[in-house]
Amino acid sequence: MSPRVFPIFFSFCLVGLAAGCKANLGTGVKTLGTKSSGGTGSSVTDSDSLSITMAYRSPAADSGTPSRIVNLQGVRALPSANLVNECGATGSTCTCEFYISTSDSSPKLAATVGISSQNNSFSCTIPASITDAQIQASTGNDNTKKIYVKLKRTDDATKNTGLIELKTTLSLEDILGTSLVKTKVRGIFRYNCNRTFFEGEGVSASQITCVASQRLGVITATYNFYTYRSGVDSNSGMTDSPFPGDICKRNTFLKIQCTPGAALLRYGFYAEAADPFIVGIQMTRAPEGDNLQANYGYAALPDSSGNCPIGLVKVRPYVAQPASIIQGSLGNNNPPSSFINTNNSLNNTVVEESAPSPNFTVTRSPNAVACDPAGPTTGDCTNATFAGSTDVQSVSYTALTPVVCAIPKDLLGGLF
Repeated sequence: MSPRVFPIFFSFCLVGLAAGCKANLGTGVKTLGTKSSGGTGSSVTDSDSLSITMAYRSPAADSGTPSRIVNLQGVRALPSANLVNECGATGSTCTCEFYISTSDSSPKLAATVGISSQNNSFSCTIPASITDAQIQASTGNDNTKKIYVKLKRTDDATKNTGLIELKTTLSLEDILGTSLVKTKVRGIFRYNCNRTFFEGEGVSASQITCVASQRLGVITATYNFYTYRSGVDSNSGMTDSPFPGDICKRNTFLKIQCTPGAALLRYGFYAEAADPFIVGIQMTRAPEGDNLQANYGYAALPDSSGNCPIGLVKVRPYVAQPASIIQGSLGNNNPPSSFINTNNSLNNTVVEESAPSPNFTVTRSPNAVACDPAGPTTGDCTNATFAGSTDVQSVSYTALTPVVCAIPKDLLGGLF
């Protein structure tokens, strides 16, 4: 599949084994990870047609009723290892058998959940004959209580994977396999920039005219930006940015005040296009400056059922669209502020697993002492003071497209 690039801009202002020998593997435990066939995951030791890199069961619900859905990942980027070739478009010509220990002679048949041609994965459900207690016990260190799965053809039992131990935790190596390297995983970090706007007499969207006894108010909003970092490259976030000149002789205002040093790791992309990471994602690293837009790496796509490749998480853009502040706290000037959201220039966009909470807020600090109160110096705001900040807008985030699949942040510790 050819790489694609999705722009997600933050602009403000302005695989497996060839089908050859198909041995009957019986109940021997499959050893994974000893051959590479490209793409995500490594192939199995045997060159049978049902090449599986791992079998994974999410432990997310294990504090109560354990999850019973098991996902088997086939070898990627190798047409001859496509599970649809063996299991059919719906998976109906394959089935899963589950075993309690390697000596279990009475396998439990499972119902097929489905097959994903795009992800080259097969899903089935642990049958009710295996109890919740047995599933929960299998996650410990006692090898006599491990649960194993075998994927096999329904019409030819000799075509099978052998026994594969269920994983309930994944490593970065499980997701990358042997052909992708950890140094090319880019961590995507989110940081904040606080922006300052004004309201009052003489204020418009594009300029401030300093007038006598001006009642100058301050409006602020916090925006989100992203940087990336890997073992071999990175880009930087923005630091503080002043206004082009003083604000009516007052020099204490910053146009943009950022905290890139407090950036939070959110998820990861792969630096190059390599299956399954085929979707290039462009982002903007800061609200202003040079070379703002760049390709932050490549994500994977969900399949037609909305499922990410095993181990990856869905992320998508969310936007908060604040309204222009026309009616100000300082009178009925129209407009009384520079917070004018023309052409969506003041929208805040994030790319996350879920909509951010709390909402995007816009706050104001009304004027408490007018500029040049003594009168002789027109347009001097040196002595102006401001009341406490209050929220003038609280804007929820709306989901946008595309939805893509990223490496979860929990697997990225120690890389950067």
